Amino acid sequence: DPGFGPGVVPASIIMAENVDDFVAGWISGAVATIMTQPFDMAVTRMQASGQKAAFAQLKSLMRLDYSIGAAWRGVGPLLIGTPFNNALIFLGYGMGKRFAETGDESPNSLLPVFVGGCVGGFAQSFTASPIELLKVRLQLSYPAVTSQPAGGLAAAAGGRGFATTSSIVKELTAVGHSHTLPPLLSQGLLATLARDVVPHGVWFASYEAAKVALTPERPPPMPASLGGVVEDGAPPLSTAPPPAARSA
Repeated sequence: DPGFGPGVVPASIIMAENVDDFVAGWISGAVATIMTQPFDMAVTRMQASGQKAAFAQLKSLMRLDYSIGAAWRGVGPLLIGTPFNNALIFLGYGMGKRFAETGDESPNSLLPVFVGGCVGGFAQSFTASPIELLKVRLQLSYPAVTSQPAGGLAAAAGGRGFATTSSIVKELTAVGHSHTLPPLLSQGLLATLARDVVPHGVWFASYEAAKVALTPERPPPMPASLGGVVEDGAPPLSTAPPPAARSA
């Protein structure tokens, strides 16, 4: 484009690439969530009940729900929340990294990267905590008309007697006092902050350190006075004409 200098990328192209990355990240995260949700369901029920036959519980749920879809209970909040979590992580990372940069750091300083990761983890905790709370409540719910095993939660009516996301949200936002956050926002928040703040800083800093360590150093460019490109120690090719051409 004649309106831009050499090497300058228009802002519209950068924005389009950012949108592509955002959409691609959302889709890939959604696919991964859908593929792994039955295993997450089994792990959640096993941890809550202390029983080893988690997959037997899944089969029992499928019979109660008359559908194989019982293995994917709780996937809805994750699919909705994935893009917001990712956006807050990288928004917080960029803000924290810029805040921590003083201009006096060494070229490979990891402190701004670590601070940015911590801020990103802090920001996304406020969406990750209620989303995971909803997911776990949905995974542990049983129809109110059945007897619940250890770790099970009686459900408000919804679907075939199972809890729905709306019924759980109503329950968790109705409980509490005016001077405190509702359970939907506060229950498990401190544990989520402890899990996501410093570990995200360590994750980003470790990634950056590994990337720098594994990137080979580029050799300095050869001076132009050598008359050609030197590769693997070979002498530069001569640009003089061959003897036959000179004698002619």
